[in-house]
Amino acid sequence: MSILPQYQRIPDNDNDDVHPGGKDTRLSFGDSDSQPPGYPPEASSSSAAIPASQSTGPSVIYSFRPRYPVQAERQHAMGVLFPTRAGATDFAQRTFPVLANYPPERIEFLLLVDVPDAHHTSKSWVIASDEAWVGFGENPPARIRVQVADGPKDAKRLESPLMGRTGRERKACIVISIIAASLVGVLLLVAAIGLAASMKHSHSRRPAPLIAVPRQARISPLWHALKDSDPAA
Repeated sequence: MSILPQYQRIPDNDNDDVHPGGKDTRLSFGDSDSQPPGYPPEASSSSAAIPASQSTGPSVIYSFRPRYPVQAERQHAMGVLFPTRAGATDFAQRTFPVLANYPPERIEFLLLVDVPDAHHTSKSWVIASDEAWVGFGENPPARIRVQVADGPKDAKRLESPLMGRTGRERKACIVISIIAASLVGVLLLVAAIGLAASMKHSHSRRPAPLIAVPRQARISPLWHALKDSDPAA
């Protein structure tokens, strides 16, 4: 911090001259000082300059997307497009502190680009290699995704759909599963009640059982009359 200028009283009359050989302590501004000293002092031009690797480049949004085994929430930060991947890695580790727990080679950057296939072109996130940073100056991306690359023991993340999700996503999946199970249970209960009511209604409308009639009782009375009138009988 610079020293403030010292001010002293100027004599009120012209008789208070400085004695020969004495020191003139009165404040005066010569021709060399076009501006009087002010406060706070201006920043010195000799201040340390910011490294070029961290001061150049257009603005870019860095989106951190945690995946298993990283336990964190999604975050976004505004930064600049660094000329090298090492500068972007250093910025990501300083901006998202959880990334400081992983080596720089585990941190990867992805860009949203058009990926053509046999039928149409779709947007997809692709990993940016070290050599790709050279061409970013001509076509700088507006957004860069940051994530931790899968390690040798992270294969089990693919075994469960919940392992690769954040805490909020896992809670949402659990809540949705509970709601879906409840709806299925209600539908099954309604179907069971309807089936029971239908069976009860069908039992009430069932016809009376037939009564077995002996064979002799089913013979017509006319046949008995003919038998009695036959002399050979």
